[in-house]
Amino acid sequence: MADFSLSELRIPGPETPSKVLSEIRRTQKRLTVKNKKPKINSLTIFKTKNKGFHFFHQMDEFIFLELPQYGIALFYFYKKIFETEKDGYTEARKVIDKVY
Repeated sequence: MADFSLSELRIPGPETPSKVLSEIRRTQKRLTVKNKKPKINSLTIFKTKNKGFHFFHQMDEFIFLELPQYGIALFYFYKKIFETEKDGYTEARKVIDKVY
């Protein structure tokens, strides 16, 4: 059983079931593409010393997961593509500093 409901993952506001399903399908399609090489810099992995699990997400934009049992945090942009690892890291830090 999850610690939070799926409704907490959606952007606040009036959403129809069909819109939610189309966003989920779009996200699944991007994750199941065979060649992920162009998106390699969209994933950033951070070391963390925090003791608790932390999560934030914006549907169809990005996801952040902090996994204290492994000492890492993962940040992934669903749509954005970056030329370098540093560009992806810089953009991820901006979002993390704003939200976290």
